[in-house]
Amino acid sequence: MHSLYFVMLKPEEADNAKEAIGQAEDWLNSNDFANQDGYYSSGKCDWFQMGGRWSGLFSELTWAKQAHAEIDKLEKDNDIQLLGCHYGDKAKTAKQAKLLKQAEEIWAKYRPAGLDVVYNRDMYSSQEDDAVRLTKEVAEALIEKYGKESHIEIMDTDNYEEISLELLLNHIEDYAGNWLVVVDYHN
Repeated sequence: MHSLYFVMLKPEEADNAKEAIGQAEDWLNSNDFANQDGYYSSGKCDWFQMGGRWSGLFSELTWAKQAHAEIDKLEKDNDIQLLGCHYGDKAKTAKQAKLLKQAEEIWAKYRPAGLDVVYNRDMYSSQEDDAVRLTKEVAEALIEKYGKESHIEIMDTDNYEEISLELLLNHIEDYAGNWLVVVDYHN
C-alpha cells in the first residue's frame, strides 16, 4: 500500500526546492526509513520515492487550482482520463495523447515564471514543486484536502519526531518557513 508522508527540514538546510528534496531523501536513507535488511527488518517501509504518486501536490493546492479545473473539464467534455489510464482502443489512445498536449498548454498558462514542472509526470522522478516553504496557507490547504484526523505524518527532522497535520497547523508559527517535502512510501 502506498502512503503519503512529508519530511520537514529547517530553512538553512537547502537553498532551493531541488536541494530540499535531495536533503530529505538523504535524511530518510541515513535513518533507515526503508531498511529491510536482516531477519527482523524494521524500516517504516520497503521502498519510497520523493514525490511519487503525490508529485505536484503542492502545486495542486496552490497556483494550479485553476489549471486543474480546466483540465478536469477537458477530461469530462471528452470522456477521456488523461493520467493513470491506458486505453486499448487506438482512437481513444490517440485522442488522449492529443488532449494531454492541450493539458500541458493549460498547465503552462498558469505555471509561475521560473517553475519548471509539467502536468504529465513520471512518478519516479521528483519535480521541484515536490518541496515548498511551509506557510499557514499550505498547512490549511493540506488540512482541507485530508482532514485534521488524517493519519498522514510529517517527520520533523530537527526534533526527530513525527507530527500530525493538525499539530503542524496548530503550531504553524513554529514551523513556517521550513521546507516541506512530499514522499510516497510503500509498505
